[in-house]
Amino acid sequence: MTPAKLDRERSTLVVIDVQEAFRKAVPSFDDVARGAAALVRGAEATGVPILVTEQYPKGLGRTVPEVAEALPDGIEPIEKVCFSASEAEDFDLGGRDQALVCGLEAHVCVNQTVLDLIDEGVEVHVPVDAVGSRFAQSREIGIEKALGAQRRHILMQFLSEAMVITGVGGMSGIGLAYVVSLLIGRIPFYSELAQHAEAADIQLLISPTSVVVATTILIITGLVSGMIPAIRAANLDPIEALRYE
Repeated sequence: MTPAKLDRERSTLVVIDVQEAFRKAVPSFDDVARGAAALVRGAEATGVPILVTEQYPKGLGRTVPEVAEALPDGIEPIEKVCFSASEAEDFDLGGRDQALVCGLEAHVCVNQTVLDLIDEGVEVHVPVDAVGSRFAQSREIGIEKALGAQRRHILMQFLSEAMVITGVGGMSGIGLAYVVSLLIGRIPFYSELAQHAEAADIQLLISPTSVVVATTILIITGLVSGMIPAIRAANLDPIEALRYE
């Protein structure tokens, strides 16, 4: 049995916080619920144990019917008020060393559970079509961190995305300005103005220096605008993540 392959004699399905309060908040909620329900049915069919958690059910509601109705008889959700399911009372893999983890949210409870299980020596698998977050970027970061991405990897990803967006926007702006200047030059009034600009001591030109200055400003803007969300994403403290969402 290779480490990358799930073994039904070693694995447990962990369904995290697929609760009613997230239905309107998470765009991919229906997909996550369907995916989690399918995993539950598959686990039952193959004899894999199932653990289900609920984060503060008094406030966030119970496990949604799509998942709850698929659960085998006798399985009751584990209530918790912590982010990591492995820290919840009664959470026990029963000595199994593989976990298939799905649910909500990818960058908070799922991520913290995965990290703790890995730290305990458990081999973790995360089905990407059965995890979700309020924002697509949060989901992406949660999955990346579950796969072992380090702070520097996420930091560089955000910065590179910001620089590409800024660069494309800046070059488009420069190109548009050039086209507009050509079009304006065809208007009689501006053409006459340009022809007699020197006599009137008026300079109508785009100097290389102004292009360099504009490009420098774009680079600085891209770095600053990308640095703050990059640092926040790289740190990704669960409590802060929930506060901002």
